Amino acid sequence: MSIVALVLAAGKSSRMGRDKLSMRLYAIDGAGENESSTVLPVEHGSMVPINHEDAKSETVGGRVLSVLLQVSELASIVVVHSPHSSPAWQAQCEQLRQLHSERMQLVACEQSELGMSYSIREGVQYVREHIPSAQAILIVLADQPLLEPTHIQQLVAQWQEQRELDYVAATGANGAAPPILFAASMWDGLEQLTGDQGARRLLKGTDWYGAQVQLPAYCFWDADTPSALERIRQHLAEND
Repeated sequence: MSIVALVLAAGKSSRMGRDKLSMRLYAIDGAGENESSTVLPVEHGSMVPINHEDAKSETVGGRVLSVLLQVSELASIVVVHSPHSSPAWQAQCEQLRQLHSERMQLVACEQSELGMSYSIREGVQYVREHIPSAQAILIVLADQPLLEPTHIQQLVAQWQEQRELDYVAATGANGAAPPILFAASMWDGLEQLTGDQGARRLLKGTDWYGAQVQLPAYCFWDADTPSALERIRQHLAEND
């Protein structure tokens, strides 16, 4: 049984005003609030990635990838990014890919600006073609950094216990939302999404048999705006 995490990381960050995925989760003395922490200058003007084992240098997207890499039940992690993503985010993704080459792959979605469905379809197609052992895809958003390994494991465990399920969705006060696990029976449906339709649209129909797993409200907080990121930072400061 093989489960692949499909990380949607190709958004335009239009509400943030800059690349949100490479923004720090923690304030660092002497650094601007909005600086990324993906690379550091070294001699001769070259750049080297920061060691992301240092939690205080974690970024929004980097923390999501770090969490997924801690979940042994995930055989592979496929990151769908935009070719127009910031150099900082691309550098961070490449560093992690090199460190975890046996589990992590990067896929560029040339049409990501046309809507989320393009990233989903690109990712599903990649899994079909390159990971034939995959039996389920777990769709995760790269801007929800408060997810923890145990949250992902709850979804996986539910599907492992009930293999007849077409999907297992996280749910909170506003209903089902990513992360959502989709068995192979639903991949055709994912590839038929259009425009800016997200994967949870499929859950509104009656064609599929699924389950929901209740997660804490903070799991669904995304870093879409400066105020949203500040709320996430405050949560981390109070709970770390």
